[in-house]
Amino acid sequence: MGDANRKEKITVEVHNRKSSGGKLLYYYFFNLVCVKEFIKYLKMEKNQVDQLIALYGNRLPVESLEIVRSKMLEMDYSVTSVKMAQFKDPTLTLILSILIGSLGIDRIYIGDVGLGIAKLLTCGGASIWWIIDIFMISDATRRKNLESFMLY
Repeated sequence: MGDANRKEKITVEVHNRKSSGGKLLYYYFFNLVCVKEFIKYLKMEKNQVDQLIALYGNRLPVESLEIVRSKMLEMDYSVTSVKMAQFKDPTLTLILSILIGSLGIDRIYIGDVGLGIAKLLTCGGASIWWIIDIFMISDATRRKNLESFMLY
């Protein structure tokens, strides 16, 4: 309510000016107040950020959660929630790696198509690469999710 009164006060003061620049100044202040309100409307609240971190935090590296949280406070809720819902699940990636990792499907799933094809052509790097990937694929998935989030 205070913002509405302040906006009315500013517009009345500017409107009462008799100079030719008064109308221009009126439009400037009115648009400035509208833009600030619009930006405030788009930004997420702290509880919305906490909800998204609780839902999708396990799909990101733990050490990056504070950076992600600060970036999310400046973002739109609906766009951020859709973006985070598209994150790849590290548990599913691990299951793919155990079952059909020697074919490179796990790497293709997280977006490393080149490594997936190389893994396919070498039969999982003579099974050595496949065994190493079982232990490392979850972290690789989290890093890829963070990379796709930070590009937004």
